Amino acid sequence: MTKLVSLYTGSPVALLAGSGAIALLASGVMVWSHSERWFGVLPTTLSLSTLPLILTPMICGGLGAFLAGQQRRWGAAEWLAVSSASPRRLLRPVLISVLALAIGTHLILVVAMVVASLLRGADVSLVPSHLLLVVPAGCAYAATWAALGVLLGRMVRQEIALPLASISPYLAYFLMLYFIESSRLGGIVIIDQRSWLEFIPTLPMLAAQLAFWSAAAATLSALALRAWGVAQLPTLGMLIALGALLVVGPAVEERSAPDEEVCVGSSPEVCVPHSHETVLEEYHAATRDTLERVPEALWPDRVVSESPVHGVTEPGTVVAPPLSGNTSQALRIDEERFAVGLGEALLLRCILVVGAEEWSEVIGDLEEWWRTWWRLDMDLDPSEQHWAGDWTAQEGVIRAVEGFRSEPAAVQEQWWERTAQAISECELESIELP
Repeated sequence: MTKLVSLYTGSPVALLAGSGAIALLASGVMVWSHSERWFGVLPTTLSLSTLPLILTPMICGGLGAFLAGQQRRWGAAEWLAVSSASPRRLLRPVLISVLALAIGTHLILVVAMVVASLLRGADVSLVPSHLLLVVPAGCAYAATWAALGVLLGRMVRQEIALPLASISPYLAYFLMLYFIESSRLGGIVIIDQRSWLEFIPTLPMLAAQLAFWSAAAATLSALALRAWGVAQLPTLGMLIALGALLVVGPAVEERSAPDEEVCVGSSPEVCVPHSHETVLEEYHAATRDTLERVPEALWPDRVVSESPVHGVTEPGTVVAPPLSGNTSQALRIDEERFAVGLGEALLLRCILVVGAEEWSEVIGDLEEWWRTWWRLDMDLDPSEQHWAGDWTAQEGVIRAVEGFRSEPAAVQEQWWERTAQAISECELESIELP
């Protein structure tokens, strides 16, 4: 405990470096766990631009507590007792500095993300009104925690104010995420981990969110400067905004137009949403490498990375998400998992033709045999799970598939020619397993 206290009363450089390293590490883990390789169109960029708000308030809040607390350590209280100077004159530069740092840092990060989006050809006209609400709301959120740090630094000892101001934004984020986000007050949660590709927050919710955090920043700033009378008005505004959020709730609206596809190649044509265009070349290469393992008769007309938002996928179209790790619709293609998923989709697309009710009668043992073959072809052990929710094969099926793979190449080619034609026409009952 003595060492911990000495850390917060020692060198300010060591203090800020330590607090910054802890905040950077914790936020880095969180951002990495939800990261994707692209910034995509502007709606996606706007939602992801709130992720730095996990880190910025921790740094600025701790800095505000440190600077405000230093005045106490320098004997400012004794000096003010014999001086006509107002305490606000000492605290005002501190407050302005940390507020400017918090707002400026967030603006720089947002500008960098928006520029990255524009360089990818994003259409800014998609959500201009959202841009005018999301960015100021993020600045107000960062300013709120910076002002809280100054308030804590002025009111309590530095040994308590520094860790409390640094960790409060992080703890508050988790509390809001797990206990408030799904409630009627979910609109208060400003850090959005979703990609606004299909659904985006409504304008009334964003307006109420901006009003709430702006009023919160003004209230804490007034309290930090001991302006009790001034704090009453923004406090009232905060309560009104809170009531508006209760009425509006965490409302979202569906985008008026679905994400356009970008396609390349033919036989098959490979398509991804416009927002995923940066991965199209890699996705196309992975598709070709996988399909070359089977006869061309099995190749679909189209391969898409995700199901259409509206409508049903046609039998000639195969949906093959580029999944990687534990993320959904990620754009870091896992070669083995993608190949297995695409291979299984070549067979499972016949469900649309056969019908779900008759599928189990028609497919027989072919589905398990098919899944096992693809895993062995990718040098994966079919008896083990290689990712969450993975399928495992029975020992007898594994031996049967391994026996077939040990047959002469001519025998395997003859079977594949017959089987590929039957699967392409979804006449599964005519297939004889080797």
